[in-house]
Amino acid sequence: MVLEKVNSPQDLKTLSNEELKTLSDEIKRYVDELLDTGECLNVKSEGVIRKIPISYILYIESKARILILHLKNENVSFYGKLGDIEELLKDRGFLRIHQSYMVKKSAVSCLTGKELVVDDNYLPISRKYYNHIKDCF
Repeated sequence: MVLEKVNSPQDLKTLSNEELKTLSDEIKRYVDELLDTGECLNVKSEGVIRKIPISYILYIESKARILILHLKNENVSFYGKLGDIEELLKDRGFLRIHQSYMVKKSAVSCLTGKELVVDDNYLPISRKYYNHIKDCF
């Protein structure tokens, strides 16, 4: 993150044009997150505690104790258990579809056989959750 390189106004002079553009994008993202008045999920990612608006989350993936929040414009990784996040989000429009996946119901564009399509990503539906998912759609 470029933002971590900047500790004083003098540090801005040492950044390249590409780094300045990245810094601008990072600042905009943080401001957007702070201005979003909806419910948020606080996560520690890359040593920084971030406030992620729940409305930005499309789906959540679990890989070996690392949870990946797939957002509209980026992915945010942090340590955690999908079961814990499931408890927080199940009443906020999210569905468990697999041992490793949860999706926001409103983000699903298509149900194809044993997969859901979310933002051009095909996510598997396990046999355990298939009937429930089928009933929801």
